Amino acid sequence: NDTSAAKSKAIACLFAPAALTFGVKSLAESEASGIGITSANAGSDINNFKFTTAILFLVVDVVMYTLLGLYFERVVPKDYGVTETWYFAVTPSYWRKKWTKETAKAGSADALAVALDVHSDNMEDVGIELKQQETSGHALRIQNLRKVFAVPGGEKVAVKGINLTMYKNQITCLLGHNGAGKTTLISMLTGMIPATSGDATVHGLSLHDDLGQLRRSLGMCPQHDVLYAELTVHDHLMFYGKIKGYRGHALESEVDAKIVEVGLTEKRHVRTSDLSGGMKRKLSLAIALLGDSQVVFLDEPTSGMDPYSRRSSWEIILNNRYNRIIVLTTHFMDEADILGDRIAIMAEGELRCCGSSMFLKNRYGAGYNFSLVKMDDCDRDALIAFVQRHIGDATKVLSNVGTEISFQLPLDCSHLFAPMFVELDANLARLGVLSYGISVTTLEEVFIKVAEIGDEHHQHTLQKTKQVPMTATSNDGSSSEGYKLADNAPPSALAMFWVHFHALLLKRVRTAKRDKRVVVFGTVLPIVFLVLGIALLKASSLTRNDPPL
Repeated sequence: NDTSAAKSKAIACLFAPAALTFGVKSLAESEASGIGITSANAGSDINNFKFTTAILFLVVDVVMYTLLGLYFERVVPKDYGVTETWYFAVTPSYWRKKWTKETAKAGSADALAVALDVHSDNMEDVGIELKQQETSGHALRIQNLRKVFAVPGGEKVAVKGINLTMYKNQITCLLGHNGAGKTTLISMLTGMIPATSGDATVHGLSLHDDLGQLRRSLGMCPQHDVLYAELTVHDHLMFYGKIKGYRGHALESEVDAKIVEVGLTEKRHVRTSDLSGGMKRKLSLAIALLGDSQVVFLDEPTSGMDPYSRRSSWEIILNNRYNRIIVLTTHFMDEADILGDRIAIMAEGELRCCGSSMFLKNRYGAGYNFSLVKMDDCDRDALIAFVQRHIGDATKVLSNVGTEISFQLPLDCSHLFAPMFVELDANLARLGVLSYGISVTTLEEVFIKVAEIGDEHHQHTLQKTKQVPMTATSNDGSSSEGYKLADNAPPSALAMFWVHFHALLLKRVRTAKRDKRVVVFGTVLPIVFLVLGIALLKASSLTRNDPPL
């Protein structure tokens, strides 16, 4: 009946294409009848449908699609960004975040205290001023943060329950070998990827509950430049300045100041596609420090820079640390030593130690490194006896490789160095020593030692490597251990052909395994179409009745 038809059309109008179709159809029928649509007759029925119904539902569809878009943007998993649960809008914590936040803080504080207690020997105690930052919420507190990736055949734990506090007006350096979890940790703290468990809080805001508000006060210099090729240096800073809330004269002043500060005045109106790698890093650094970002993450900001640009970038970072929490990752030990107020070293997804450079050197460094360059006729045993006679039995031989021998001397024996050096200078020729030098433990040595803790296999391999002499290979191509060096004769052309053929075939097989569409569209469908074509051709030839000759 007419009522059912009208209801069905109204329900269909929840889909915008249907509402538009019915509205256009009503308009066309009204115009065809010579009446047209006016404000007076827009609400009249035309074939069981009102034109005003189409207009109303189009407005409803706009609102509904907008809400659905915002909802799916927050719940649909993406490569980057943190997603909400599908029912987040009906949870009490979404509407009462303050209560949830206080509860989470109370529970996580106990867990943090227990976790830090376990590794207290490797964590430097902080003063009262920094502890006040923790209680007031001005410090960035990472609490049991953990990230697990799903990989073929199981799971990969990238970050294993990190507990760390980073303080205002300080630069915290994150060190670790490739794959230690530094970039993963920063990605979780900036909301690029979701954390499997744990939380981080700063200024009373939680990473888990208040990510949107936290991002407004974050600055980020990623490991790889994320720049728009067609925009200039000035355009980039204007764009990000507006995102951070700057407008008008304040925006122009901030942009001009940052361009001058990073030394890109002459490249102000040059597109980023025409900038060198070092200049792109400077621009990324300027974007991260733009505005009043309370927390700034710098992921290897000086990589690709020349030495002069690196030094100037250090000055920029040091000058911008006040009223900010700066987190810096780097592979340059001198950079970490100069910039880092506190240095945290990660290995295999775990936090191994954290403290000032001096604390780490005292904790993991065993003293001074005393290196001597030997002559060919140097008596190694006599040289060791000479050093032990002056320093004592605490002397340790670190390495004896080639023409160099290194000793490790205790920190409390520095008063014995002067008489040893005087006697050594007088007996260089007799002891077979060309030159010598002494240095304190470096941050690089601390980093290597921390990374090796818990890896007995690596320590064993390193020890064997140190004991292999440089002259282990004789002139006839065989080693002193009895091993024969590989023949370096080039392979034949036929052998190279089969190597290339096997590699290309293996590549095609693995590609087909990873993407089944390659097999379907490249092999299966052509065969199916060929068989169908032959079958149709054969069927048409059987049913055709040709006239007799």
